[in-house]
Amino acid sequence: IVHSYTSFFEYECCGDPVAVNDVLDVDHIPMDRRDTAICDLMPLDWYVGHHALGGPDDPGTRSRVRVKRLWEVYLHYRFDLARDAYVPIPGPGSPRAVPAMRFGAWDDDMAVAGADYRPTSPQGWIMRLEQFGS
Repeated sequence: IVHSYTSFFEYECCGDPVAVNDVLDVDHIPMDRRDTAICDLMPLDWYVGHHALGGPDDPGTRSRVRVKRLWEVYLHYRFDLARDAYVPIPGPGSPRAVPAMRFGAWDDDMAVAGADYRPTSPQGWIMRLEQFGS
């Protein structure tokens, strides 16, 4: 059993919605532990995606898996003046168990959100995966 994270754009851009009990062939790389806002939610093993995950010449590793559980991920953001961008705050995010991915454009109201921003659409999904091979 492994736990993976995927950002909303990976599936909304290039994938089909995933549901509990689906069998998938996924491309993955080790989860970047520096992404503390995501890793604080639960221990994560992989980042799953549809794009060049390890760089232009490295698509990552492909594994066949069954989705055992699925969570939508909601993060809390603060505006960082030095970066002139919203950045996730480690710790206060929350996962919500769901039977299937729900697609919907991520909130575009960040420009008027103020110093704090709590999106109403998921920023991604955590999947508990049973691995059949690698």
